[in-house]
Amino acid sequence: MGDTVKNDPLQDLVSDNTEDIDRAQLAGLLKMYVAFSKDGELTFLPAFYKLDNTSKILVILTAQKARHLLFGETHTSEALSSADIISLDVMAEGSVKSTVKRLLEKTYDIKKNADKKYYIPNYQLSSLQQKISPEDEQ
Repeated sequence: MGDTVKNDPLQDLVSDNTEDIDRAQLAGLLKMYVAFSKDGELTFLPAFYKLDNTSKILVILTAQKARHLLFGETHTSEALSSADIISLDVMAEGSVKSTVKRLLEKTYDIKKNADKKYYIPNYQLSSLQQKISPEDEQ
C-alpha cells in the first residue's frame, strides 16, 4: 500500500506542508515590502505603505509565513489573530477587521485555524503577486 500512496497522482494536490513552499517565490513577493532583523522582528518598507488595505493584509500574513519558516523556534505560528495584526499599527482597527472578513468570506484568499488566527494557505502563494498592488494601481 505504501507504493500505491507514493505513486498516487492525487498526492500532487497535497500542499499543506512547508516543503511545498517555493521559497524564492516567497522572497521575491516580499522583498519590496518587508525586512526581518536577525532576531525575527518584522519591519515594513516604504513600498508597503503604498499598498491598499487588502494587499497590506496579504503581505502581513505572507510575511508571517516567511518569518515562521526562517525563525520557527521564536515565531512558532504562521497565523496571526486580528489583534496581532492591529498591534502592528499599520492599519486602523476597523480596516483590519473588515478587510480580514472580506478576505476570509468573499475572496477566500486567507483561512482561519482552530485558534481563530488567520493565515495564507500554501496553495495561494503563487497567485498573490497579481493580487498585491499599490493603491494608485487599483
